[in-house]
Amino acid sequence: MRLRTERLSFQAVAVGCLTAIYSLLFSKKTDLLSFDAQLSAALSDYQIRTFGKSLSLRSDFLFGAGGMQGGYQFWLDPVSLVGSIGGAIYNQFAVAVISATAIFVLTTLLLRSFGQPEPVSRGAAFLTAVATIWGYSIALVDGELFGHVPQYASVLMVALAILNCFSRFGKAPGRADAVFGIFFVILIVHFLVALTHIFVTALPLLIVLVVASLQSVFRLRRELLRKIALLVFTGLLLIAIRTPEFLLGFYLNTAASEFPLGVYNQPRLSPVYRFVFETFFPTPSASGNYFFQFLAFFVLAIYVLAGVARRSRRDSLWIASVLSCALLIGYRLWESTWNVESGPRINYFVWMLAPLYALGFVKGVLLVFGWLKRVEWINATAKVKIARLALLSVSAPIVFFSPITSLRFSLDEPVPISLDEIRTERKIVESVSMNGDSRFRGRVAYLMQQPNYPSAVVGRVPLLNDYSHNLTPTGFLFNSDLLLDENTNQARLRFVFGPRNLMIYEMLGVRFVVLPQDFHFDPGQEVLFVGNEIETGSQIFELPDPNLGNYSPTKILIRRSPRDASALLGSPGFDSRNEVIFEDEFPRTLVAASSGEIRTSSGDLRITAKSEGVSILLLPLEYSTCLKVDQLDGGKGFLELRRANGLLTALIFDREIDAIVKLRFGLFENPTCRLDDLREFRRLNG
Repeated sequence: MRLRTERLSFQAVAVGCLTAIYSLLFSKKTDLLSFDAQLSAALSDYQIRTFGKSLSLRSDFLFGAGGMQGGYQFWLDPVSLVGSIGGAIYNQFAVAVISATAIFVLTTLLLRSFGQPEPVSRGAAFLTAVATIWGYSIALVDGELFGHVPQYASVLMVALAILNCFSRFGKAPGRADAVFGIFFVILIVHFLVALTHIFVTALPLLIVLVVASLQSVFRLRRELLRKIALLVFTGLLLIAIRTPEFLLGFYLNTAASEFPLGVYNQPRLSPVYRFVFETFFPTPSASGNYFFQFLAFFVLAIYVLAGVARRSRRDSLWIASVLSCALLIGYRLWESTWNVESGPRINYFVWMLAPLYALGFVKGVLLVFGWLKRVEWINATAKVKIARLALLSVSAPIVFFSPITSLRFSLDEPVPISLDEIRTERKIVESVSMNGDSRFRGRVAYLMQQPNYPSAVVGRVPLLNDYSHNLTPTGFLFNSDLLLDENTNQARLRFVFGPRNLMIYEMLGVRFVVLPQDFHFDPGQEVLFVGNEIETGSQIFELPDPNLGNYSPTKILIRRSPRDASALLGSPGFDSRNEVIFEDEFPRTLVAASSGEIRTSSGDLRITAKSEGVSILLLPLEYSTCLKVDQLDGGKGFLELRRANGLLTALIFDREIDAIVKLRFGLFENPTCRLDDLREFRRLNG
C-alpha cells in the first residue's frame, strides 16, 4: 500500500512537471485566456478580493440593473482559488498544473477502486489530464473547452472526488467508511452551492459511474444496501433543503428559457454513420480536422464490441461506457428536435466523460496489442520491435503533426493581453469606478456595440450591458420594449442597446453612453460630449441627471402589467423623477426625500436617505423577492420594497433610513425566491 502511494505521488509530480513544461511552451499561444475565460477570471478576482464569504448567490452590481450575476461561488471554486495564487488577477499557469495533476490523481484512484490494473489506470488518467487540460493537444474531447471556461476543470475534479467517495463507501472499515459517506454528502452540496451554473454537465458521468459502482457490489448485499442507503439519505436531504425549487428557479427564471433567441442548428439524423460519429465526437481538433477522432472512434468501438463478444470483458466500467453511449445517443436524438437551444450542448457532456473515453481508448489499444501477441508466426523479439514501432508511429504524429494534434496551429494564435494590463478609458474610471470609492456614481451603457467586459470588471466600472445567462425574463422584456436597438438581430448574451429613450437610461443610473466612432448621434443640448476612447475611438457622452439613488417620486400611477408600465415609461412627458408606476395602490401620502445616496459594499447596497415624511427612493436596482433589507444602528424607518416602473425597486421609508439592501439566493437562504419571481412574471404577463 505504501509503495503504491509513493508510486502515485511520483507519477503525480511527473504529470505536474510535464504540464508545467507544456504550459510554458504553449499556453501563451492558446486560448487559455479567451474572452469568456478572461471575464470569469476577472470576476473571480473581484469577488474573492472584495466579497464577504457567503453560501448564497448574489449581485455584484457591475452588470445590468444589479440582478444576480453568474452561477458561481468563486471563493469555493477550486480553479478560481488556485488562479488567485501569487497576487495576479489570474494565475493560468498554476491553474493548468494543479488541475492536470489533481485530475490525474483522482482518475487513477477512481479506476483503481473499480479494480482496474495499475498500468490501465495510470495510462487512462494521464490521457484524461492531457485531453482536458492541455489545450491544442490530443483531441479526444473538446480540447478548447477548458481554455474558454476554466471552471469546467473544477466540475470534473469535484465529480471525480464524489465518485471516489461513493465507490469506496461500504468497503472501508469503521470510521473510514463514515468519512467517505460524510464527504460524499458534503461534496454534493458543495457542487450545488459553488458551481450551480455548470454542475449539470457532470450528471452523465455521475449517473453512469454510480450505477457501475452499484453493479460492482450487486452480489454483496451489505455493501449494496449501504450504498443505496447513502443515496436515499442524500436525496432526502436535498429535498428537505428545497434543492429542486432552487435549481428550477436558477435555470428557468432566465431570458434564455422564457424567450430563446435564434434558430438552433439541429444535428442531422442521416446519414446514420455521421450522426453516430458526431454524437461521440461533436468537436473537431483546433485545426478543424477529425483525423484523430476517427482513430479514437475505431479504438473505442473495438473496446465496446470486445465486451459484446466476450462476457468476461464486461466489467462494471464497460457497463458504464455502454450506458454513456446510450445517454449520449438519446440526448443527441433529443437535440435533433430542438428549434431553439433547449439545454447544454452535447460537447459539454462529452468533455465530462473524458475519463471513460480515455479508459476505453487505453483498453482498446491494449486489446489490439494483445491480439498481436497471439499471432504465432511472429517471434517474441519481433513482437517487441513491432510494438515499439507501432507505438512510435502513433506517438510521433500525435506530438508533432496536425491534424492528429493542433500544436502547430497554436503558433498562429495571438498572445492574449494579460488581465493585469487591461485598461478602461481613464475619464470613465475616474468618474464612475467603484474601486476605492464606494459611492455609486453612475453606470456606463455601450450602445450599438459590445463593451470589453473583463476591462470593466478590472476597472470596477458598472455597466448597464449584461453578459450573463441569468438575465431575467422581466429584464429582457423591459430592455426589448425600451432600450434594445430595433434594427439589430439580437443574440443571447450579446444584446445591443440602441440610442433611444435617454431618460430611461438616466432612470437606470446611466451616466455615460458610449457609441461607435462612425455612428452619427445627436442627443440634444443637455447631453455633453466628453471625448473619445483612446483604444477604440468610441464616442463618450455624459447624461445630465442620472439616478444615483436620489430619484424620489411622489405621484403614483397604476399599471397592472410590466408591458403596460413600459408603454407609459416610453410615452412623451413621463418623468421618473416625479412619477412612479406601481401595480397596486399605495395608501400613504408621499413627500420627496431631501437626500439619498447609494454606496456599494461587497456587491450589496447601503442606502442612506432623509425626508419629512413617507418617501420613495427609486433604486436603479432590479426588483426581486430575493432582495432583503437589513437596517443599521437599530433604525426603524424602512417600510417596504415594491416593484416600480415594471423593473426597478422602490424603497419606501419613513423620515430616515440607513440600511443594506442585498440580494441572496442559495440552498440555505431564499432557495425559492427566483422561482417565486418567475411565477409572478408569468402571472403579470398572462
